[in-house]
Amino acid sequence: MRDPLIFASTEAVQVSLFYLLLGRPSELTYLLYLLITPLFFVLCFIYVRDVRENLRGAFLNNWIWLLVAVIIVFVFAYIADRQPVSFIFSTAYYPVLIEDLNFRYIFPVYLGRRVGMGRAIVIQSIVYTVFYLSAVVMQPGAYPGAYSVLFVLDMFATGIFYGGLYYLKRNPYPAICAHLALYLMIPFVPASGGWFPYVVVPM
Repeated sequence: MRDPLIFASTEAVQVSLFYLLLGRPSELTYLLYLLITPLFFVLCFIYVRDVRENLRGAFLNNWIWLLVAVIIVFVFAYIADRQPVSFIFSTAYYPVLIEDLNFRYIFPVYLGRRVGMGRAIVIQSIVYTVFYLSAVVMQPGAYPGAYSVLFVLDMFATGIFYGGLYYLKRNPYPAICAHLALYLMIPFVPASGGWFPYVVVPM
């Protein structure tokens, strides 16, 4: 009973705090999201058996060098383009790690043992879509009309893509690296390219 309670609480807290952050943006709600959400991840790492047992194998492996390589490449690119390097590390924590530790590690590991990995990936993508639906619900002017529908479809496809990377490799690092690289490309991609990943489209 403890494992599902902690897992469900983690999902509820992260989604609720993100809705609060977008609905009432302030330094306080930002800090609440950044500080409280990881505390629930720690609870999962300590007390949820499947998550705890897979922790070492998931993060202490050769895939970590892919993350190091991505960071190094973008550090040089940002220095060459005179962009603030601090953006790389702040983005690596939020939104990348805070999202991917949950949706591309805790979620598939916990649900994969119970409903099968394929179903777990689809479910995490649905929850990921609900998570980002906060942008439409709490900031209705951000994606008007048909853009709101496209945004929802984009989020679902994004969740499937990142989740699919976990499904194929059974490791969170490929999804983390792809997610991080997506964000770090923003300074080098014209905002007019609205077809490109959703983060490039001005809100």
